[in-house]
Formats: sequence, C-alpha cells, structure tokens
Amino acid sequence: PEITDKIILDLFGGSGAVGIEALSQGAAHCTFIDLYKPATQVITQNLKNTGLLSQASVQCNDSFRYLKSTKQVFDIIYVAPPQYKGIWIQAMQTIAERPNLVSEGGSLIVQIDPIEDEKLDLSAFKEVNRRTYGSTLLIFYSKK
Repeated sequence: PEITDKIILDLFGGSGAVGIEALSQGAAHCTFIDLYKPATQVITQNLKNTGLLSQASVQCNDSFRYLKSTKQVFDIIYVAPPQYKGIWIQAMQTIAERPNLVSEGGSLIVQIDPIEDEKLDLSAFKEVNRRTYGSTLLIFYSKK
C-alpha cells in the first residue's frame, strides 16, 4: 500500500528489478536511469516482458547529470549505485542540494554494502530506518 500510485526514480537501474517490482505492486510510474547502455536495453526488455513498459521511462544517462537537470518530482528515489566507490554519498548529497526532487512525504531508499555505511547529515532529509539483509544494507530517509 505504501507504493500504490507513487512516482519512482530508480537511479543506477541495473536490471531494473527494483523499479519493476515497484510497478508490479502498484506504483504509477518509474523512471530508470543507468549510464551503461546494455543495462538500459536489459531494463527495457524486462519491462516489455512484464507488460509494464507503458508505465516507465528508461534513460541512458549519467545519474548525477539527471539529478541536476530534471524537473520531475518523485515520491520515492531508490539509490543503488556500484558498490565500494562512495557513489551513494555523492548521490545523496546531490539529492539533498535539490530537495524539491522529492515530494512532500516522499522518501529516499539507499542500498549499499554495510561496510560502506556512513552517517550523513542531509539538511532536508532524516534517516528513519535501516535494515540489513546479509551483505545488503537498506537505509530509509524521509523528507524533513
């Protein structure tokens, strides 16, 4: 029920699994961003295979360039960048510089390896939850 009718941004889309799952659970739309063209082709094919292509947009684009230029507002931004490079911190700081990317009551979800964990001071967002599943840490932030 928390995803129904939400507008989602899946940064660093990879295979598109997270955004596609959100769409299958009732999200209204998902924008997928990935810099790697083969990844965007896989996402597009997966959306076709699931019949969800009409509810999505897929862009082969740099995530940071996209965050700095888009006028779209999202209910949920899912950040799951390549691991062990600190990219998640840069992504979160970029989003924090443009808090209007996230709707009132919206949220950010970060997926990282627990060894990358670092407390962030994000002026417009506060950490509200965290969950560890094996070697995956999910950190949830809400808009202040």
